[in-house]
Amino acid sequence: MRVALVSDISAGLSNSIQLCTEIPSGYIWLAPLGAPSPPDNSAFRQPWLAINWPSNYGNPIKNQRPGNQLNTSKKPARGLSVAALAIVACGALLRLAYNSETFFIDPVQGDAAYYYQYAINLVEHGTFSKERSDNPTPDNYWAPGYPAFLAANLQLAGSFNVEAYDWILHSQVAVAAGAIWLLFLLGRMFMPGYWPLLPATLLAFSPHHVSLGSYALTETLFGFTLLAAIYFLARALLLQKAADYLMCGVALATSYMVNPVCLVVAPAVALGLWLFRAQSNDESDHRLNLGKASLLLLPLVVTASLWSLRSAIVVPEGSSSSGDRLLANLTVGLYPHYHEKWKASVLDPEAGVVVPGAGVSDSYATFFAELGQRFSEAPVEMLTWYATGKPNQLWQWNLLTDQGDIYFNTVLYSLYHISTPALVSYSIMHTLHPWLLICSLLGALLVICDRSTLPSVTLPVITYAAVLAISAVYVLTQAEPRYSVPLRPELYLTAVFFIWQACEYLKTLRTRSLARHHATKTATTTPAAD
Repeated sequence: MRVALVSDISAGLSNSIQLCTEIPSGYIWLAPLGAPSPPDNSAFRQPWLAINWPSNYGNPIKNQRPGNQLNTSKKPARGLSVAALAIVACGALLRLAYNSETFFIDPVQGDAAYYYQYAINLVEHGTFSKERSDNPTPDNYWAPGYPAFLAANLQLAGSFNVEAYDWILHSQVAVAAGAIWLLFLLGRMFMPGYWPLLPATLLAFSPHHVSLGSYALTETLFGFTLLAAIYFLARALLLQKAADYLMCGVALATSYMVNPVCLVVAPAVALGLWLFRAQSNDESDHRLNLGKASLLLLPLVVTASLWSLRSAIVVPEGSSSSGDRLLANLTVGLYPHYHEKWKASVLDPEAGVVVPGAGVSDSYATFFAELGQRFSEAPVEMLTWYATGKPNQLWQWNLLTDQGDIYFNTVLYSLYHISTPALVSYSIMHTLHPWLLICSLLGALLVICDRSTLPSVTLPVITYAAVLAISAVYVLTQAEPRYSVPLRPELYLTAVFFIWQACEYLKTLRTRSLARHHATKTATTTPAAD
């Protein structure tokens, strides 16, 4: 038996309810006294349900499993918010303790050294450049968002007369805490009860998220801005408020300035929503007219255009550019054992280890010539590398640089080496990592294959589209596991989404089993009573 709820009936539902006869579609019409009679079957073709939501989102859902209602309460339980704040506090304290107790050999090296130099040049010369000179030449090798973030922190540290790097680390702890809270808010939009606390808890205690926040790297800030874009887009599609569309556009523009890879997010999300909307024949939900699309895309288009214009005017011809960086990443990603050979050559220069790719990154012509040659010589090996090897490498636990594990650069020891509670959290997260990946993949299959029973696929589709699009870019270029750390919030959200749905399905099976048992018991006892 299926139950259909009339939208916007919460005001009179508690006072008087009438249960009407079973209608042909197999639904029971539940409405306040005096409500219109049940509609015909065509009214039940929309696969959406909202409770305590504006009437234009109040369509019944067909074949809905128990417990699958959208969690759209505007006044969540106080205990839930208090618990979420406690998780945020725990995550912030863990990061502060890690930064305080970890012995870094040289935290500012590699990419971090370049970002730091960009920030110094912005503060001292007002020039975006990685050159170390009194008159640095402008370039656009890296995106300006994170260096600008560092530059602002350098100036604030100078104003308050505190050590600059400590100030940067504290600011990244604040950004990470904001990401944990945003993840809770995002989960609360479509998961009931205390389920939204689980992905937030996983992010709070994620060793990679904790560790990379202690370096001057983009991962923490990029993860936050990307999560903010997803959150405001979900709000915009559900509430249809112009402010949310604008905030989503601002978050996307900021994310683009931190890491241009997020440029693929907007078309990927649009394609995903269009495909699932078209397949579900739902025309009443998630309307996006030209004005709203403009609010969403305008900040991103303006920001990207201004940065391109600046590069065309200011950057001298021949200076290092983002195209050079892309070519370098493509070259590194071409060889399955590049990082191992590079490490071996650095650790033992006299061993004669040859690092592949010499001369390949000189131009795109040489790269594509090398790519074609490798595919012609070993097509199966290369196809396997790009189809399974690189995705697995991108999402594996161990980072490929320097010390490996969760460390981007070498540490003498970290909090996880000297604190038993921290080590326990590390061990739990390490054990859960492959299972969370599996649950996330199963969640994607659930959205694709069983979406008719879900309350809304909007948020899962947005999240999966963003993750898959960004992952695809890294698989085609360089699949360094460090690059998947900003996507940890989305990984945990989608994994918990599947676990929640699996639990609801098990509850449904148990309910059906109890109902059959009760029916059988009733059938056997009735003749005895007669």
